[in-house]
Amino acid sequence: MGITRERARYLFQESCLFLTLSYLVLLGGTFNGLVLYPLNVINLILVSGLGFLWILIRTIRRSKFPRTGLDIGIIIFLSAAIVSTIYSVDPRRSLISFVILVITVLVYYLFVDLIRRGVSAQLINKVLFLVSGFILFFGVRELIIWYSGWFSISDLSDLVPPATYRVRAFLGHPNFVAAYLNLLIPLGLAMILGTKQLGSKLLLGLWILIAIFLVFFTSSRGGWLGTFSAIGTFFLFWGMAKREQLIKLLKKLLKKKWVIVGIALILLLVIITIFALLKWQSSHPSHPSDWSNIFGSRDYIWVVAWDMIKAKPITGYGLFTFGSEYLKVESIPPNMLLTHAHNYYLNIAAEMGVVGIGSLLICIGALILMAKKAWVSHDNLSRIELAGIFGAITGLGAHSLFETPQTMPLLMILPVILIAQLSSGVRMAEGKAQNWIGNLSIAGLWLIATVGIGLDIRALTPFNKGIEASNQENWSAAVDYFDQAVKLDSENAFYWFQDGFASGKKALDLNGEIIDEISLNKAMLAYQKGLEIEPDYSANWMNLGLLQWANGERDQAIESVKIAAEKSPRQGAFYLTLGSMLEDTGEIERAKEAYNQALAQNSYWAEEPFFRKTSLRESVASEWHNGIQVPEIEKNTYLKEGWDLLDAGKNDLALIAFLQAPSFNSPETYLALGETYLALEDLPAAEKNLKTALWMGSRDGWLMTNINRNLGDLAVLEEDCQDAIEYYSRAIVLLERTTSYGIGKLGTSQYGWYLFYKPSIALDLLPGMENIIYTNEVIEGMHNLGICYLELGQEELAKTVYHKILFQRPFDTVATQKLAEFKGE
Repeated sequence: MGITRERARYLFQESCLFLTLSYLVLLGGTFNGLVLYPLNVINLILVSGLGFLWILIRTIRRSKFPRTGLDIGIIIFLSAAIVSTIYSVDPRRSLISFVILVITVLVYYLFVDLIRRGVSAQLINKVLFLVSGFILFFGVRELIIWYSGWFSISDLSDLVPPATYRVRAFLGHPNFVAAYLNLLIPLGLAMILGTKQLGSKLLLGLWILIAIFLVFFTSSRGGWLGTFSAIGTFFLFWGMAKREQLIKLLKKLLKKKWVIVGIALILLLVIITIFALLKWQSSHPSHPSDWSNIFGSRDYIWVVAWDMIKAKPITGYGLFTFGSEYLKVESIPPNMLLTHAHNYYLNIAAEMGVVGIGSLLICIGALILMAKKAWVSHDNLSRIELAGIFGAITGLGAHSLFETPQTMPLLMILPVILIAQLSSGVRMAEGKAQNWIGNLSIAGLWLIATVGIGLDIRALTPFNKGIEASNQENWSAAVDYFDQAVKLDSENAFYWFQDGFASGKKALDLNGEIIDEISLNKAMLAYQKGLEIEPDYSANWMNLGLLQWANGERDQAIESVKIAAEKSPRQGAFYLTLGSMLEDTGEIERAKEAYNQALAQNSYWAEEPFFRKTSLRESVASEWHNGIQVPEIEKNTYLKEGWDLLDAGKNDLALIAFLQAPSFNSPETYLALGETYLALEDLPAAEKNLKTALWMGSRDGWLMTNINRNLGDLAVLEEDCQDAIEYYSRAIVLLERTTSYGIGKLGTSQYGWYLFYKPSIALDLLPGMENIIYTNEVIEGMHNLGICYLELGQEELAKTVYHKILFQRPFDTVATQKLAEFKGE
């Protein structure tokens, strides 16, 4: 028996939805889809191609505009977004967000139209769950790899790991994972209660268990609030739908008091267990606050949004501009750049003003009214299915009190697909004028989205080639490509900055000396052009200062570097460079002040020969040691006593101090224990503690460098040169990947990726800046590395290591002697 026409149509719809939504979830709707050039091109093809096909079919069929209860709210919100973009502090950046918003609106009407034309909401949800299988797989795989790392250290002696973990599950950030799964969990519950097939119930039940398990391991407290809100809302409306049955059940239970007591005790036990687990998992070091100060991890962000609201209350600063204001109040680099207010409602108010938050409230009100109508009468979904959608949207709304997951396009598009299911069954009165205006509006929005993405890609094409050429250090080709990009899109500040960087690399040698004066002048002009548009990022000021210094414009250079240092006071290298410039120009007191600022961030620099290379620096370091200056505030004061004892050679007392220090989620403590056991020559204990620290990992590149360096020292003591080479090499690679954000941070910059949605040159600072990376301990480890290479007969690699040592320490006699021996001198 052949396949029926209806079945073939169903399979075709399922296949199309699966392919499209898979691309959206895994690639196109993520940050990769916003930034990576090939995905930008695919997104343009999809938006223009699918949009054109949809409009063409509607035109041929003379279709009516798919009116919904949200139309007025959408018009008002889009109008507010237009106003916000026009009055934005950076209209070019705001335009990116506006185009994403337009695409979201188009997706909403597309799915309303599809459902009203016969594509079932149940099919859409089925495909959403099938696609989500990828996320579950990657999430579970990630956790298995993490735990197996711990198991290889502990074996069966300690099955509970001494650290928590935040799962990313391919979506890039734990908060996005939580938001994504929370949108589907209540839908899964609705499908379980709405189906009679046991197999489907079991599969969906397993899916929900895994999803909740992954949400737990996101450590997203806003996400957990979203989970409880989503599930609670679902069961509230499910209870309303099953009101009569539940009342009968409750009456029966009231006759059996022991059952009620048992249920109450079980619920109490479950609540206590859940709270204990959440408290344990929420102690992840990425959270700057605990349950005693739940708003502590947000208030420093929210205050920026509040200041924006007070400064521009009517139209706001413009879509997608929070990041620039955050740059003004935080030390970035080395702190992490945040581009949204971690509260969707505050973010809208800050970026779009009263106009924006007012229009958002109108949209929410319209959604509530439409949900009420849908509950009373809906021709596509049952009340249990509606309860699932209500739970999903409520969960996202609750999560949005502490996050802004909507910054990822996927988490704007997925909710509107669910709302489209809600809207599709609520019919609105239709008129000829409304149909004509509506259909024209759809065509207009499609044209805006297509042209907007197309114009962006037009300039992004040479820009992307420039990035590729830069990362291959072909600076001449890179400059040519960037020149094309700035001509095509002169209002994009980031294009100017990357053009300036490439020209700067072409103009300066490794020591920051001029080798191409024309490129130098071009680089300075590009940075000045970019800073006129976006003046808040310190690294751009530092690069301009380095160029001005090389050009002999000393006063201007000092002023630019001073601005960089003031904008990023936690980046000690900026103050070190400023001090060096001031000392060179004879401004001794200001130089001393800058050097003290540098030591305030990196007190161990006072021990380094590189820092003490001038008499002025020597005196500053001596004063620092004599306690004239205020000591550095330690990140982990609970370890200070142990480190002082270890430095004094009191190893046994240091061990006692470190054993008493908090160790949960603290790689610093395990590093300290590892170093102490090394000093005590207890190699097995040193290995376990150092490998535990390495397994925990850290965003702190200097900490990870020290862990690997100590593991290299351990391998030398164990006479295992293979392991020593591996660990020392890892440490050196981290050091070589240093950027303005710190050690091991080389790659696409946060600034380009998150503030402009653009790829960037891996490097972010031009030659000429002073920084102290290779400390005495690191150099000692490099000497050990050279010895290990020689023991294994790898003379060329040993030569490379000794050359690296001399590049950092030209006065190193051991390296000089070794290289002389290689030459036979």
